[in-house]
Amino acid sequence: MGLDSRVDENGNPYPQDIYNAIHAEDASVGGYNTNVLLYIHIPAGGGPAVGISIPRDDYVQYAGNIGGVSHGKIKEAYGRELSAKLPVLLKQGLSKADAYQQARDAAREAEIRAVSQFLGGVRIDHFVEVTMAAFYRVAQAVQPITVCLNHATADPKYSGANFPAGMQQLTASQAMSFVRQRRDTVYRGVFLTDLDRTRRQQAFM
Repeated sequence: MGLDSRVDENGNPYPQDIYNAIHAEDASVGGYNTNVLLYIHIPAGGGPAVGISIPRDDYVQYAGNIGGVSHGKIKEAYGRELSAKLPVLLKQGLSKADAYQQARDAAREAEIRAVSQFLGGVRIDHFVEVTMAAFYRVAQAVQPITVCLNHATADPKYSGANFPAGMQQLTASQAMSFVRQRRDTVYRGVFLTDLDRTRRQQAFM
């Protein structure tokens, strides 16, 4: 699950250079939506892994009520559970740090249940949570990343994307723009959507 969060694992803001590198606003913007959801099956007997992307705006029935809400976008299960759980834990007398970590754990479980139910009750044995900054650090470890684009495209305002057509190698910061871009604000005739962003995320993997 890819989390649209601008804070670290303890809920604290990142240094400004991280926000600059990932082309994102500061901790006051964003939230806890799981804007990237991938279900991957790795065969026990060997063979290639198979993965599917789950559109973030799928409207689903949650596995139980989350903060009094039974239906919503699949990406919102995490944030809804976090918002519902955190004040309850604080009221029980837990420290802010402990309450936050327990609320995050509950949020992860809620998102996993939502995905499992949406996919017909599939078993989910393990999960990986990746924030925007965590993705950037992964990209730093594997850069340069080679991609090939059919058309030049740019989106300086939102994702920071600015790529020519053809084969090219991306830095970690450019890779962040590559997997986040879902619109073109410069070139005429280039129409991008959430599905295009999903394909870019799959291509990166």
